[in-house]
Amino acid sequence: MAVLTIAGSSPDGGAGVQMDLKVFDAIGVVGASVITAVTSQNTKETKGYWWVPPEAVKSQLSAVFSDMDIKAVKIGMSGNHETAKALYDYLKGKKVPIVLDPVMSAQSDGGSLFEKGALPFLKKLVSISEIVVPNAEECEALTGVEVKTAADAEEAADKLLSMGAKAVLVTGIRTGVVSDVFKSDFKFTYTKQIKLGGTKGGGCAISSAIAALISLGMSAPSAVEYAEGFVDASIAHKKKIGKGIESLDPLSTLRKDAERYAVLCNIKAALAMIESHNEFAPFIPQIGSNLAYAIRDAKTPHDVAGIVGRVRDAMGIPKSLGNVEFGASSHMARVVLSAMSVNPEIRSSVNIASPPGLESACKKAGFTSGHFDRKGEPKPGKNGTMEWGIRHAAKKGKVPDVVFDSGAYGKEPCAFVFGNDAIGAVTNALKIIATSYKYAK
Repeated sequence: MAVLTIAGSSPDGGAGVQMDLKVFDAIGVVGASVITAVTSQNTKETKGYWWVPPEAVKSQLSAVFSDMDIKAVKIGMSGNHETAKALYDYLKGKKVPIVLDPVMSAQSDGGSLFEKGALPFLKKLVSISEIVVPNAEECEALTGVEVKTAADAEEAADKLLSMGAKAVLVTGIRTGVVSDVFKSDFKFTYTKQIKLGGTKGGGCAISSAIAALISLGMSAPSAVEYAEGFVDASIAHKKKIGKGIESLDPLSTLRKDAERYAVLCNIKAALAMIESHNEFAPFIPQIGSNLAYAIRDAKTPHDVAGIVGRVRDAMGIPKSLGNVEFGASSHMARVVLSAMSVNPEIRSSVNIASPPGLESACKKAGFTSGHFDRKGEPKPGKNGTMEWGIRHAAKKGKVPDVVFDSGAYGKEPCAFVFGNDAIGAVTNALKIIATSYKYAK
């Protein structure tokens, strides 16, 4: 079972077949491809393009369909008369849903990727499509309706529906904000809060996402709904891959999910280390110990994993009271986020009690230390004590291995031991504890 993209090749990887296959991977479907054109473009400009001979297009189609179970087709760059005719002649008899993205220009510089003589057969491709996904300019070319507002887009969508399309999504309507209008048996509008200026690969991504989702059994409205969110997330994580406009990143969510899973596994392993070392128990503060580990681009406490209920001293045995989850400890998350604001590689911390002699043990174990005294906080509680304290303890742009909080009335003194990951933070804490025991004897 696979999804087929029929599109042009973009050598910078930010659009066309290359983008479509990334989207298929991100959504979890097998991708196949048929190349219609070879383009010479990058993030700054379109230098030229060359159409693949129609015989070669037909041969690619035959090779794919004769061997693979194709559940949906996405058509991209097909703005050549012979190419569009070859696609229509081959696909009109296939009982497979088609998502048509009538590509006419490159996002980087607006360079044309379309020949006017192709318009009649492009309209024929509309007639056999499950859903057509033009931007405002492409919609105007196909229908003759000037698309400046959502109401214009609805009128143009009605014309495309009258041509035979079962559904239409008009994208990129710019009226101060950016809106997309969907029309089938009913209409709904998506308003996007994104910065204007262009993102490479957006049209390719949303049409290929819709095709992938339809292949999984979703209806067109449901596929569009999901694809809109998917593309918004991809745009939010867009990247500067060249010297021109940025390219969206369809694999960003997948990578983030994978990283969150890796963080959870790492912190669970570090927690197991704590629970297997009974010598840790006397160093658990009265409020309990917690262990926090953040993903790389953490922005909020929900990007930082911790232990629900903390770790307690259960009659000399360190014992966690709950699961490891993201957002479990706002307090420790703020400690880690503050450290990351100074040194992004420091993404984990564990808090331990601070008995007399612990700072000396830190030094003997080879660790650097710093301090903060809550009495010195300029505006207590205004900007967050942890945020101020960790940054205050960082000298010359470096967070020390251990930061000591002197405590206050109702606030127990403690030490925050840092590491690049949770296992590293706990390893450092255990070394300090072992050194403390050694010199206490």
